[in-house]
Amino acid sequence: MAGAGVEGSRGASCPGSPPVGLATRGFPLRAGAEREIRRMIDKELLEILVCPENRTPLRPADEALVGRLNEAVAGGGLRNRVGQPVTSRVEEGLVREDGALFYPIVEGIPVLLIDEAIPLDQVEPP
Repeated sequence: MAGAGVEGSRGASCPGSPPVGLATRGFPLRAGAEREIRRMIDKELLEILVCPENRTPLRPADEALVGRLNEAVAGGGLRNRVGQPVTSRVEEGLVREDGALFYPIVEGIPVLLIDEAIPLDQVEPP
């Protein structure tokens, strides 16, 4: 049966890693547990994830940067790499080693598309 394994595995987690998104599927988790699970996965992923443009390492964005990005979103002045307005708040993301680009993490999944990256020269440094 071709494709049966793919359909049957939809929503399954990787072997050895904790499930993600349980709170949104009706399974209660203690406060902050889902975010902790995501951070554990991020640690493992960070060892292999690189910027798709120049292959340099990525690091987690700090809360101050996320706050500045969200201020720019609220003001309507934040644009992605291809000039489209960013209209949704960001919760977390990855920053390229040189600090030039921010890749959002949406629902625990890093969006590593060059066009979706947010150039950080649009926000004031700390």
